[in-house]
Amino acid sequence: MDTENLRSESPDNRPNILFVFTDQQHFNAVSAFGNPHLHTPSMDWITREGVRFTNCYATDPVCAPCRSSIFFGRMPCETGVYKNELWPLETLPTVGTWLSQNAGYRSVYCGKWHLFQSETFSIPGFEVIGTGANCEGNFTDSIITRACDAFLHSRTGDEPFFLVASYQQPHDICGWIDLNQYNAERLRYPEIAPELPPLSPTLRVSHAEPELMRERRENNAGWKNNWSEEHWRYYEWSYNRQVEMVDAEIGRLFESLLQSPHARNTVVIFTSDHGEGLGRHGFQGKSVLYDEAARLPFVIWRPGHLPQGATAHQLISALDFMPTVCGLAGISPPEDMRLGRSIIPFAANPSAPSPEFVVAACQANRGRMVRSMKMKYIVFSNDPVEMLFDMEADAGETVNLADNPDYSEELQWHRDTLVKWEREMVYAPGVPPFVMPFPH
Repeated sequence: MDTENLRSESPDNRPNILFVFTDQQHFNAVSAFGNPHLHTPSMDWITREGVRFTNCYATDPVCAPCRSSIFFGRMPCETGVYKNELWPLETLPTVGTWLSQNAGYRSVYCGKWHLFQSETFSIPGFEVIGTGANCEGNFTDSIITRACDAFLHSRTGDEPFFLVASYQQPHDICGWIDLNQYNAERLRYPEIAPELPPLSPTLRVSHAEPELMRERRENNAGWKNNWSEEHWRYYEWSYNRQVEMVDAEIGRLFESLLQSPHARNTVVIFTSDHGEGLGRHGFQGKSVLYDEAARLPFVIWRPGHLPQGATAHQLISALDFMPTVCGLAGISPPEDMRLGRSIIPFAANPSAPSPEFVVAACQANRGRMVRSMKMKYIVFSNDPVEMLFDMEADAGETVNLADNPDYSEELQWHRDTLVKWEREMVYAPGVPPFVMPFPH
């Protein structure tokens, strides 16, 4: 993809914004991030051309709760979407509504919504391009690409656009697990044996965990059915192929953008809604606060305005999406949207100081995570087991330091930070409260 001719300044202070959004993508499931077990040329391209953030976190490692944060700019306990199959509060404006009403944008949505319907023709603040497809990525994703391509090449009018391309893959791994939940006597396709990735070194957990996390693992198909090491590896191999499927669609979308009249004045943001267990800590799927589910890939591209091929390590989260888009559009976010911030200053200067922390929740199970630059803290309501990890020395989260007296000050700082954070929350009706399991 040739972008050299795009690197001059654009005269328009209101850029177009293309939001490319996958579902259930592990933070390291991009070959340009150093993963040798898959090939993602399209995601590699935007990584080389844009700014990659290495410490982006979901607000909740579940589809609908995190999506509510992305599109409404608030924590799931505030949007009311603390689990799947719930409607967000009707009083909150979507980012599409806010851009349309306050910055003159044409806000367009194509693909999976999941708040609460997966596919819908009615999203507040957006024109919806209906795909007429179900939510199986191998069918839906190519239709999304073609629909967005048609929009990019047929659009008329002078107003800037905010276009969401919300893909399904690699979420199909959930269906794969259902079909392959029982441990096979032998590898289904023996010819792929040399290609299987190595077994995760963190498959077995030896440290203390909250009870709900242990129960979650024990209910995983792989754990319940005593998967062999080969079957765990086959699962990750299959997941990587699904990532490659959506990468191909993203590549077609990028080519469409570059061939359109809009490339010179378009910002591209690429991320996902949550990660995937991949056997790390024995998990499949989502709904846990280890990095495999809670951490996201995130890249932003704006030729001529942001560095090319840069890496930023500041802590950011899904809460920051709406303020970032508002900042690009030259407007302020809603006044009562207090907690997120625009990440553009970090993208423009990847060496700028990071925010002190970000917070994520497993709201349905009343869990919390506080991630600082050095440490990560995880705790659940009414459970005495706390977890504290040194993310610099132990990125795999294998040694729980919560009971180590050498880390008592770090533990207390994260506790105090969480207490202050919870005081800022304005809970939506019906959302179960988080209860601190320690004195405060």
